[in-house]
Amino acid sequence: MVLKNISQLFTVDLLLALVPLTIVLGLSANAMSGLTSQVLGYSEWYSHNARVNNALEVLIKTPGEPPNWSASYPPQVPAVLGLANYTADAEPYVLDDRKVGMLNYSVGGTPLYQLAIPRLLGGNFSYFNLTFAGATENTSNLSISFASGSRGGVSSIYAAQRLAMFELEKIVNRVDEISRLSGENLCYEAGGGVGAPKIYYMSFTVGSGDLSSYDYWLVGEKEASDNVQSDAWLYDSAYVFSQPGNITDCSWITGTPDYNIFPIQGSVANCTCPSTDECREDDTLHKINIDASLSEGVTYYVFIQLGGVPSTSSNYYIMRVPRDTCNLNIKPEYGGFKPVTVTLEVGR
Repeated sequence: MVLKNISQLFTVDLLLALVPLTIVLGLSANAMSGLTSQVLGYSEWYSHNARVNNALEVLIKTPGEPPNWSASYPPQVPAVLGLANYTADAEPYVLDDRKVGMLNYSVGGTPLYQLAIPRLLGGNFSYFNLTFAGATENTSNLSISFASGSRGGVSSIYAAQRLAMFELEKIVNRVDEISRLSGENLCYEAGGGVGAPKIYYMSFTVGSGDLSSYDYWLVGEKEASDNVQSDAWLYDSAYVFSQPGNITDCSWITGTPDYNIFPIQGSVANCTCPSTDECREDDTLHKINIDASLSEGVTYYVFIQLGGVPSTSSNYYIMRVPRDTCNLNIKPEYGGFKPVTVTLEVGR
């Protein structure tokens, strides 16, 4: 009998040897799949984060397109939203307060910022928040925000932040140290001498579109608390210059004042957020919103008369701030250009 050699392709030993190799290959494939997902996740994060950073660069470094989009009234939604000043001598990172003020302007029932910011981002983001916050020690509590959507309703947040210069609050006009002035902005002094009733004045103009972008406040400031009330009258320029003495002799001002600043009688609520139209802070600041008495395109005069001889100096201001700024954040020390932190946060 002849025996034939028969070879086997798969043996038990070979199969056993292939088991570890199969496990290694499976683990490698799984690891590769996980690595691929991680790389894709990083790529998506980088893409969205870069988009937010680019959008913020455009916001604070360019005036937008068209560059003078805030000059028209009512404003149109700009093709590209930019907030930088548009002047021949404009400096980098200096923002235009009128453009920021117009972000809340209603276009067809929707705030302008809710239309312009998504267009700038160019992506499907369900939440965003553009914030301007004071970046100095005495302005750290000052901030304004333009937000849409819910931060808690998104799974991923992307953010960018820059420093810029911005006039969060503009002192339109002021009368300083009333008790110490010897003649500047003085239009009436009955009888002369210490304690004689004096009336001082200051003027300001409400521009076209301003009442849709800003709030106007009459602010009284004292160095310390005392019991001297000031009275204020508000007239438009046409009425003032129809009077015999206009602003050279305003003895014609009589009757009930339009506003009492630091009233002796009665109480005025403390400043809080959300805002009230009149409030006091630390008995040294009295703030009155005067929007209801104003019309656009009109020049106004405010006349201030002290009710007695104050023990401390008194200052009075007309302040223009972005619309709906909380009255807690309205302070003369915030007036003028200040460094601000501009943050754009988006989520999806």
